[in-house]
Order: sequence, then structure tokens, then C-alpha cells
Amino acid sequence: MKLDFLKSHIHIRELILFSLALHLLAIGFPSDGKVFDEAFYIPAANDILKGVASNPEHPFLGKLWGSIGIAIFGDNWFGWRIPMVAFGMLTLYVFYYLARFFLNETKALMATAFLSFDTIFFIHSSLLLLEIPCLFFGILGFYLYFKDRYMLSAVAFGMSILSKEWGVMFVVAMLVYHMIGRRPITKGSKLTQPMMVKTGKFVAVLAAVVIIPLWAFASAYTVNTDAEVQVQVVVSVDAQGTPLGTTTTSTTVYKRQINNFAEQISYMLTYQSKLTIKEDSKVDFWNNYPWGWITPHDVKPPVYYEKNVKKETVTRAGDVIVKTEVSEAPLISWKGIGNMPIWLSIWAVVPFAVGSIIRRKATKLDYLIIAWIVGTYLPWFYVSGVVERIVYAFYFINVVPILALGIPHFITGITKGRHDTLITAIWLAISIVFFFYYYPVNVFNF
Repeated sequence: MKLDFLKSHIHIRELILFSLALHLLAIGFPSDGKVFDEAFYIPAANDILKGVASNPEHPFLGKLWGSIGIAIFGDNWFGWRIPMVAFGMLTLYVFYYLARFFLNETKALMATAFLSFDTIFFIHSSLLLLEIPCLFFGILGFYLYFKDRYMLSAVAFGMSILSKEWGVMFVVAMLVYHMIGRRPITKGSKLTQPMMVKTGKFVAVLAAVVIIPLWAFASAYTVNTDAEVQVQVVVSVDAQGTPLGTTTTSTTVYKRQINNFAEQISYMLTYQSKLTIKEDSKVDFWNNYPWGWITPHDVKPPVYYEKNVKKETVTRAGDVIVKTEVSEAPLISWKGIGNMPIWLSIWAVVPFAVGSIIRRKATKLDYLIIAWIVGTYLPWFYVSGVVERIVYAFYFINVVPILALGIPHFITGITKGRHDTLITAIWLAISIVFFFYYYPVNVFNF
């Protein structure tokens, strides 16, 4: 079944406009409070406007987008969140054209719909958080890479790292793909001078895009690390030594000032190393370990923000009130839950890609799937399992795009093209139902 109406009546513009409407409906709730890590990034964005830099555990660019929104629209919920909504829409647009390298128009549109209806992607593109600009530039880097615009690709990857440090994972994924997919290593192959020059230029541009802005920012702003509070308690006594009273004073002392790129990197690594998994949290696999993110057992999504509304139910017998019941229902509920029909697809998408490579029937998309997983997902196994650093479920956001691409590819492969579009549409419909079940605003309770 071709489902030609998707091609004739729905285009990427309509999908983006629909997604934008869903975002605009949600971002005003709450209008008077911060959600999740907005508690850190909204003050940091305001600090940049005041000429002071804070929150140095992440690069400045991710917060600068919020500063721009606040400068234009004011220090309010719209100013905080509209830049991330814009980046979310741009991500969908670029992702669609990346998908067109591998899929036909209808399936590329469906792959983009999978991404747009992923709950974590939607939530993080609705709030002033750092992940979506990083994801946008990472996907843009891949798009430019496949267009053979390598220097522009390096710029995009550099912007991804500046938005959030884990953008380096997209660079790793690209390098893995370049080795196994685009430039497969064969016996007797060797590096040529043009290849070495091109690689050197790529690395130089990438390094310059990251290092120069970080260094300039540290020079232009007073970048201080987290404040350390020293408390001094003074007990006053009389001549006989009898306590008369106690005076407590506190002094804020900054640990040190960051002046250049090297100190920024050093501080980020030191900060990250302190975020270790607590002993009593090690049993919570879904929130603390990457293998828990793709396991449907014992899913415990963290609550980013929740507000209930009281509902009064009145039972009458004619004009007489027999009983009045008061209950609470969720009005706003931002939960860090992934769209499980998409996330669990990794158990089908990855083995299919590996099997295709082993059988020597792999396409470029099969190699990209493996490279993307190696670059953006597997490192978290080492970070959590060996280093025992905290890893949160929303870290899976960087893996979602390749699964969105992989689902239509997997279905086409196993069905040999028979009813593949229909089956993909059904899978997408299930994902959309899941999305609306966890949509953060319960419009029926207003």
C-alpha cells in the first residue's frame, strides 16, 4: 500500500507547523516557574546579558540562545523557551533532508514524524535546555558531510560542541562512518596526500570553531566556577566564660576564575567526575544506566514539573446535593519519558543493520546506523558502568534520530517492500498515541 495521500497532502511544512502548534500550546505552562534544569540555565542566560558568566560546567553557546530570547522577548516564559522551539523546528527541517539521502519522500516524512513525536525530543525542544541546539548542529554536520561540504560540516560540528560538550559524540559517529561506510578500510589501502590535507583542514576548522569562541568568551566575561560558602561561627562570652550569644557570618568565595579554553575543559572534566551514582540509586536501572533506557521493565520517568488541579464532583438527587467529592487531576505534567515504541525499536533496527553488513547487503544507512550507535550510545556504557558517573535517560535523545531513520528502513527490509509504508504508518500511529498520552498539558482539565 503506497499511502499516496501522505505525499500529495502532507509535506514537511505541514508537519513542522503542526509540531510548532503543539509546542506553542505547551510552553506557557508553567508561566511563573522553571522546569527541570531551567533552574540553572535561565539564570545563566540572564547572567550573560549582565556581563557575567555562570554555569561553566557546560560551554556558553547553549545558554546564549536563551539570552537572545530574553533580550528580544523579555525575561518571561516566552523569552526563555521560544529559542529552543525554533531550534526544534530547524532540527526537523534539516533531519528531513538528511533522511532524503536514504529514504523516499514519503518515508523521509514519516521518519521526521517519528522524531517530532518523540516525547523527550518534544520536551527538550519546549524548554530552555541545552540538548536541542547541540542536536540540530550535529544533524546539520551530517547533512553537510553527505553533501561533501566538509569544511562547513566541521563548522556545524564545532557549533554542536559549543552548544553542549557531548556534541563531540557526533564527530566520533561521523569518523566511524567515514571509516566503515564511506571510506571502508581494505587491504592495501593507504592515505594519499590529498586525503591527509583534507583531514587536516577539517580538524583545524573544527578546533578553531570550538577553541577560539571559548577563549574569547573567557577573556571577555568574568567566568567563575561554582561559589563556595565559608561559614564562621563566633560565640561571645563574658569574663567568667559564660556564653552571651552566637554570631554567624558567611562569606562567598569563588573557587577560581576561568581565563582560557584549557581551564574551561579542565573544569568541565573535574565537575563531571564528581557526578557519581549514589549507592542507593544503583538499582534504578532506567534512570542511571544506558541499558535501562531500552528496557521496558521498571520504567521510572523523572518528573520535571507537575501541577494538579482540584476537581469537584457533585452528585444530585433532583435539586438536593447528595454527595460532593473532591479529587486532584494532573493539569501540567512534564515527565522525562522517552517514546517507548521508538526507543525500543533499537532491538530491531541495530540487529538488522548488523545482519545486513555481515551478509554484505548493507546500504549506506546500515553503516550510518552502526556508526551513530557507536558514537552516541555506546560511550554511556563505559561512563556509567566503569566510571560510575550519573547518566540520565534523556541522554538517549542523541540516539533517537537514527532510530527514526532506522524504523522505516528496517520495515522495508524485512517486508521486501510489501505493505511497508502501511506497517510504518501503524508503528507511527502507536508512537503518536504514546506521545499524546504523555503530552505535558492536560487540556481537558482546564
